[in-house]
Amino acid sequence: MVPDTIIQLLRICGLIVLLCGITLGEESPVNTTTPDKSEQSFVVEGPNAALRVKFEDLELRQRLGLDKLPVDVEQQLPQRLKTLDGKVIRIKGEMFPPPTESGLTAFAFQKYVSLTSFGRPVHADEKIGVRMREGVTTDYIQSRQFDVVGKLTIKPRVRNKELMYLHVIEDAVVIDQ
Repeated sequence: MVPDTIIQLLRICGLIVLLCGITLGEESPVNTTTPDKSEQSFVVEGPNAALRVKFEDLELRQRLGLDKLPVDVEQQLPQRLKTLDGKVIRIKGEMFPPPTESGLTAFAFQKYVSLTSFGRPVHADEKIGVRMREGVTTDYIQSRQFDVVGKLTIKPRVRNKELMYLHVIEDAVVIDQ
């Protein structure tokens, strides 16, 4: 059994590699014949027939070639993302630490919370606002991934002329296995 400290160090090293863009060995050339993701379909999963979505499916900055998303990004959304608006999805990620630890009716959700530990800002396309189903609450789930199922809405939230959130999952339930 590997001690928790070693596991934590391996995670940190992996994140540093990811954040710095370090590649091991030779770089492979860009494959220009890969089909556009909008041509691929999402897998239906679970008893509520949710579409399995990954955070990579929602990220726009790289796809649009931007460092920061403009406030009016809704006008530039690719068709693949537009098709998800209003659909029930299932997505895996981590809960950003909330102000209280129990009885949560809403929380911020992102692929890896540990990315924010390095001081890098989390962009609007890398996080999702989650609002729980009426009458349902959840407790803080610390430092591990779990699934959220609910209706994805493209709903830009702007604060001080800066895009804070692009997506919201409403009527959500947490699936913590």
